[in-house]
Parts: sequence; structure tokens; C-alpha cells
Amino acid sequence: LVFFVIHLGETHCNCSSQVPHAASFQVIVQRTLAAKNLSHAKGGSIMAGYLKLLPIFLMIFPGMISRALFPDEVACVDPDICREVCDNPAGCSNIAYPKLVLELLPFGVRGLLMAVMLSAIMSSLTSIFNSSSTIFTMDLWRRARPRATQRELLIVGRIFIVILCGISIAWIPLVRSSQGGQLFNYIQSIQGYLGTPIGALFVLGVFWKRMNEQGAFWGILIGHMCGVIRMGLDFAYPAPECGDPETRPPVLLRVHYTYFGSIMIVVTSAAIIIISLATRPQEEEELVGVTWWTRMKPEDKGDHSTDSETEQAKDNRPASNGVQIAEPDDGNERTVGCAKRACNFVCGMPDDSSGATSPSTDETQTRRFLKENKRWSTVLNINAAIGLIVTAFLYGFYR
Repeated sequence: LVFFVIHLGETHCNCSSQVPHAASFQVIVQRTLAAKNLSHAKGGSIMAGYLKLLPIFLMIFPGMISRALFPDEVACVDPDICREVCDNPAGCSNIAYPKLVLELLPFGVRGLLMAVMLSAIMSSLTSIFNSSSTIFTMDLWRRARPRATQRELLIVGRIFIVILCGISIAWIPLVRSSQGGQLFNYIQSIQGYLGTPIGALFVLGVFWKRMNEQGAFWGILIGHMCGVIRMGLDFAYPAPECGDPETRPPVLLRVHYTYFGSIMIVVTSAAIIIISLATRPQEEEELVGVTWWTRMKPEDKGDHSTDSETEQAKDNRPASNGVQIAEPDDGNERTVGCAKRACNFVCGMPDDSSGATSPSTDETQTRRFLKENKRWSTVLNINAAIGLIVTAFLYGFYR
């Protein structure tokens, strides 16, 4: 949650500072799924929040330097010159970083930094593709085919990623025509149209017990419908070039996409609240471990004595007085054909004889995950407050 709030502040700072950023909220939540316990999850999220403040100094300032060093190219004003330099009459800010790297740095370092940039792009793409595939297979495909096997889900997810790659390539002409071809403005506008409703849903889902399934579904649907309509208007009525008459509808002229994102939060929140209050509330048993106020059972509240070392000792204690119990082996290992092995290798599926099992979902482990050590809880809360204060200062200073 702290990471989510810091991300919101950092995104608003980006609106003034021209840092390209695109991330889905599902990707943000996904970063905590591998945590050993709640303290590790909070610490990793806070650390990621601190790291997301660095682009202000690592990307914005070099961009300003590039604009000052190459005023005729990066800071071009004449549409004809901009079209000649970067094939975009609206401006050439998209080439600020590559221009700085290729013009000033020596050989070797150029390739290293370009590889870093491409690796960061690929990391973001793989995270988003993985999250989209997970949502499609687990929330949509399993609803249509409840008896689908793990193998089928994995293959469907990978096919869905291939389809997403094709859609992404076909979407490139729309990126060039939206927001005057300015990549950062396009990223922020799409994030505002489709991401802010999810942000409102997350906040209400964590802090408001009265929200139910109907309110969440219809609220996010209303928010996304408004965002898709505004996004369609942006594509249908692109910004005119310098000197051309303005023909866009008033809603695009008077309501900037950053303000529209704020309006989307209000609209989505209002829809969720109204629909949730008009429908049946969730039972208390259904809310255990779901919201901030019901994250722990009543009998577990107030018990924060669990220490990570103690839990590790419990997890690693020897079984049966130090004697390791071996699993029985029936000796009937099935042979797998070459074609099936190759298919398993391509799809990332283990062999049938590997004995892979699904992770345990024992209730005791869930309770153990939620308990925190008081000392580390205090340290993490202080760091979270520092991160929010720094974010608020940067937002106000660069606004």
C-alpha cells in the first residue's frame, strides 16, 4: 500500500518532470508475492518506492542538459526542422536521452547505457505481459473452463502473450498519432485513463470494509468506460500542427488529461460507494485477511512477537527427531517421449515424473505471514513516512 501511494505521488511528479513511466497496478502488487513475511513485503515495497524517486535525478536532469546542448535538434521549434530531425513535427523530446548518450559518451559506454535502457524496457514489457496473461488465464479462462489443467492454463497464457505482442506492434501507429507523437504524454494519458480507476479501487478495497463485489465490479467498469471514451476521442481528434486551426471538441481543450485522471478517481470512487451502499454488504467472515482492518483474526491481534529468526528455526526444525523421512518410491517411473519432453521444455512444464507439487496454503502459514516483529514494524513505518514526506516535497517543489 505504501508503495502504491508513493507510486501515485511519483506519477504526478512525472507529469511535471517528463519521466516516461508505464506500469499497471497488478504489476505493483505482484512485486510482493514472493515475500517471506509481511515485514519483507513492506520493506521491499518501501525500497522500491525509494528507488522510484531516483529517475528525477537520473533522467530529468540529463534530459534538461540534452535540451540545452542540442537546441536545434532536441529543442527544435519549427515543425519542418523537427520533421527533418526526428520525423515528428510536434517536437523531438523523444530523442533527448539517446542523443546525449550517442553524442557525448565514448565507445563501450554507449553500448552499455543503451543496453541498460533496452533492458529496462524489456523488463517492464515482460512484467506487464506476465500480469496480463495471469489475469486472463486465472480470472477469465478458468471461469469459462473450470476444469482446465495447469498445463492448459500455462499454454493458454503463453499464447495470450504472443497475441499481446502482435497487438502491441499493430498499436504503434496509434502511439505516433496520439498526443502529438510525444511518447511521455501518451504514456501518462493512457495511464490516467485506464490506471486511475484501479487506484481508486485499491484504496477503497484496502480501507473501506463496506465495499462489496458489486460495487467493485460496476465501479471499475464505469471508470474504465469513461477512460476508454476519452482515449477514443484523443485518437479520433489528434492535436493539430502548429499554425493549423483547432478542430477538437471542447472536452479535449478544456480538460487536460492530467485533470481528467483526477476526475476519473472521483467518478470511480463515487460509483463504488453508491453501488456498494445500495447492495448487500460482505459478511465479516468473508473479510478476514482482505482489508486493513480485518487483515488478522481477532485472536491474532495484538500478538506481534513473531521474529523472523524464530520462524525460520521453526520452519527448519528436523522432522521425526532428526531422521529424515524419505518418500516411498514405487519404482514405476514413466518414460516420456522425446516429443512430449520437447513440448514440456518449450512450455516450461515439468515432466510428469518430477513430482512437482503445488505450494501449501495452510492457514497457519497465512497467520505467520501476517505477524510482525515490533522493532522492524516501527523501522518500516518510519521509512514509509520518510518516503511519503520526500514524495510530497518533490511534488510541491517541481510542480
